[in-house]
Amino acid sequence: MKITSRFMFIPLMILVALTNTKLLMPCSATTRLPGVAPGQFLHYSFNQTVSGNDTELISHIQQVQGWGKVTVLSVSGANITYQFDFYNGTTTQSNTAIFDVENGKANGSYSPFPYFFIAANLSAGDPIYVGMGDPFYINETMLTVGYLDLQLETDHAKRSFNQTNTEDYVSGYIVSITVTMQGYWERRTGIMLDYHVEINSSRSDGADGVLATHLVRRILILSALPSPPVIPEFPSFLILPLFMIVTLLAVMIYKKRPLTPSRR
Repeated sequence: MKITSRFMFIPLMILVALTNTKLLMPCSATTRLPGVAPGQFLHYSFNQTVSGNDTELISHIQQVQGWGKVTVLSVSGANITYQFDFYNGTTTQSNTAIFDVENGKANGSYSPFPYFFIAANLSAGDPIYVGMGDPFYINETMLTVGYLDLQLETDHAKRSFNQTNTEDYVSGYIVSITVTMQGYWERRTGIMLDYHVEINSSRSDGADGVLATHLVRRILILSALPSPPVIPEFPSFLILPLFMIVTLLAVMIYKKRPLTPSRR
């Protein structure tokens, strides 16, 4: 009877442990932290193509061609301090920013830079940043092959929207636009692997005609140091139940040991 009650006690404790773990999981999910470390750098290519008959608008669009380097300087809480260096063959631009992976802000305001970092270990349905007026959600988590020549668990996000009769922030022209954005991030670290934007804009030429442009920008990772290792992730919700099982088994084995003469 004692042995039966002991073995009935084990599944009861497992049930309690799993219940407590599930209760704790929503609390931990609200904490967003970076998955990168100081000293890590990311090397990207920047490419842009523009086509269409709106030559006036095209003349205002900055041609982005070259490559960039993002170096992580420090990590504190949800903040990543990084340096961004961009090279286009003739000139070099360098900026330093403190980026918050929780809300997507750099130096206190929403970043004009691409989304180099998101929080680590996001899943489908999670917004890439919390508190943005127009959220951008993770659509799916998938295995990809090719980025950094590794098989990586990757977060993919896609978003499209339209705006009618809006002011182009560069040229000041009133245009209608259709925008499609896609991003891929390595899930464990939150580093951006691939990000591209397509923008179609149109406006009247004043003579019953339409002027249109098609803009494509893509930022693709080339290398990273250190590169994200492919490490199988042990489910954290199993740690507490397994620990309790091992402890209970150790106690049972200890109690079954025969008493020594000194203990009698």
